[in-house]
Amino acid sequence: MSLHEILLLAHISVGTVALVSGVVAASIRKGGRTHRQVGRIFVMAGWGVVVTALMSTAWALFGVDSFIGDDLASESDPDRVRALVRLFVGVLGALGLLAAGDLAVGTSTVRFGVLPRIVRQILAWATAAAGVLLVAAGVWALTGVIGPLGWFGVGVGAIAIGEGWGARDGVTTVRTLEAHIRGMLGALTAFAAAFSIFGFGRFVSFDLVEGDPLGIIPVAVVAVVGWALTRWWIGRIDDGWTPDAAASDADGSDHAPPATQMPER
Repeated sequence: MSLHEILLLAHISVGTVALVSGVVAASIRKGGRTHRQVGRIFVMAGWGVVVTALMSTAWALFGVDSFIGDDLASESDPDRVRALVRLFVGVLGALGLLAAGDLAVGTSTVRFGVLPRIVRQILAWATAAAGVLLVAAGVWALTGVIGPLGWFGVGVGAIAIGEGWGARDGVTTVRTLEAHIRGMLGALTAFAAAFSIFGFGRFVSFDLVEGDPLGIIPVAVVAVVGWALTRWWIGRIDDGWTPDAAASDADGSDHAPPATQMPER
C-alpha cells in the first residue's frame, strides 16, 4: 500500500466517523449525555478530517505527479488532470480550513476541545489567505484547460475569504448556544460538501472531479440543506428553545448557559 493510499484510507475513515456522528448528534435530544458523547466523537473525528485533508492538499500542490501516481500515465490529457487535481485539492484544503474554524467556534461554548484565541485567529487568517489563493487559481483555471469549472474554485474561495475575514479577531459575540449550533452544523456541512465533491461521484454517472459540471448539483444541495438546518435551529433559539435543562444537569452537560455571550479566550 502506497503512502497516498494510506493517507486516503485514513481520511475516508475519519470522514465517515465524522459524518455519521455529526448526523446522529444533530438528530438526537440536545443537552444529554448521549449528545455530549457523540459530539465528542464528532469533534475528534472532525479534527482528523481536517489534518488529513490539509496533508493531502499540501502533497498535491507541491508534488502533484506523485500524488496522482501511476494513473497519470494512462490519462489522455495529463495536463488537464494535473490542473483539475490542483484545483480540487485547493477546494479540499479550503473546506478543511472552513471546517476547522467552525469546529473552533462550536467547541468554544463547551468544556471540550476549546482552542486558545490566538489559534482561532491563526485559523481565520489561514482560511482567508487560502480563499485568496483559491480565487486566483479559479480565475487562472477559467483561461486554461479546465474552463468554466474554475468558477467553482472562485465561489469556494470567496466563501473562505468571507468566513476567515469575519473571524479574524478570534472572538465570537453571538449567543453561546447559537455559536455552538453554527459551528457544529457548519463543520458537518463542510464535511458533507467534501464528500459530495470527492466521494459522491463514485456512485453516480457524473463526477465533478472528473470535470463534469453536473457534479455541482449535490454540492449545492448539501450547502442549501446545511444553511436551512442552521437557520431552523437559530429560529428555534429565537423562539426561546434551550436544551433539556434537567437532562443537562443530570448528565453533566458540557454546555454553557445559552443566554450568555461568548467569552474571550
